[in-house]
Amino acid sequence: QQQQQQQQQQQRASLQPSSSAKSSASAGYPSSGLAGAVGSSACGSSSQAAQKKAADRLLADDAARRAREGGSKFQSVVKGSETEKAYDDIERMLDGLANQSQEISRALDQHNQMLPDIADKVDRSHERMKKQNETLRRIA
Repeated sequence: QQQQQQQQQQQRASLQPSSSAKSSASAGYPSSGLAGAVGSSACGSSSQAAQKKAADRLLADDAARRAREGGSKFQSVVKGSETEKAYDDIERMLDGLANQSQEISRALDQHNQMLPDIADKVDRSHERMKKQNETLRRIA
C-alpha cells in the first residue's frame, strides 16, 4: 500500500511541476534553475526537460518519504497518548472499584456483627410477646 501511495504521489508530482518547484524551495533544496532557463536548441530543451523531470521526481520522493516518516511518528505518538489515557482511565476505574469493594466488605463485617445481637433481641421479644399473650388469655 505504501508503495502504491508513493507511486501515486510521484505521478501527481510529475503532473504538477509548479507544486514541486514550490516544495523544493520550501524544503530547503536549491533550485535546479532549469525552470527559468530557455534552451536555444531542441536537443538542449529536451535534455533540460528530462533533468527537470528527474529533479522533480527526486523531490517528490523525498517529500513523500518525509511525510510518511513524520506522519507515522505523529500517529504513533497520538496512538501512544490515547493508549496511555485509556490505561489511566482503566486504572482509575479499578481503584474506584477496589475502594468500593473495601467499603462493601466493611459494611458486611459490621452487619455480620450486628446480626447475632438482632437475632437475640428478636427472640427475647418473641418470648415476651408469648408470655403477654398467655397472660391475656388467663385474664379473659
